[in-house]
Amino acid sequence: MNAARIRAFVIVGLIMVGALVTAFVTIGKDSQTRAHYTSDCPTGSIPVHVSSLPPVNEINLKIWNASEHAGLAEQVADDFRHRGFNVAKVGTHDNKPTFNGVANIYYGPSTIAGAWVVRSYLLLTGDGTSSAMHFDIKRTSNVIDVVLGKGFRQLGAKTEVNSAIAALGTPNPPPGTCSVS
Repeated sequence: MNAARIRAFVIVGLIMVGALVTAFVTIGKDSQTRAHYTSDCPTGSIPVHVSSLPPVNEINLKIWNASEHAGLAEQVADDFRHRGFNVAKVGTHDNKPTFNGVANIYYGPSTIAGAWVVRSYLLLTGDGTSSAMHFDIKRTSNVIDVVLGKGFRQLGAKTEVNSAIAALGTPNPPPGTCSVS
């Protein structure tokens, strides 16, 4: 071995040792390894989980008919059941008059992400459809109420639902709540 080759090995070896020492020191002194990326909720806000949508078998529904079509709630309840939802109660919505929209969705802090899934099955993705979402911060139930209107035609097909979920994106925490992961 000649002197030039030995010198090259020594230099490469020193560079490698220096790189390893630098890497270990940098990792050891890194303060971001214990960083807290979720923000703390302001005082008085209710923490909610909106970062992941629940599977349909964890979503509990009550279906109400506020349209002029007799038996609509039973038909839609069967459609939701066939898609894997838990449907607790079905009936006519006596408290509210009929309305022209597709549906109104009533939900609370524990069912925000589930209401988002139901919204996608009802294909409520247009600009004016956010008025169909009725959040009640005092609601403690894990059941989502779906009130069907005159404009309801059918639940979306799997492809339409997936497109609706993509179009809606992640649910935003309503006023009085804050998102936690």
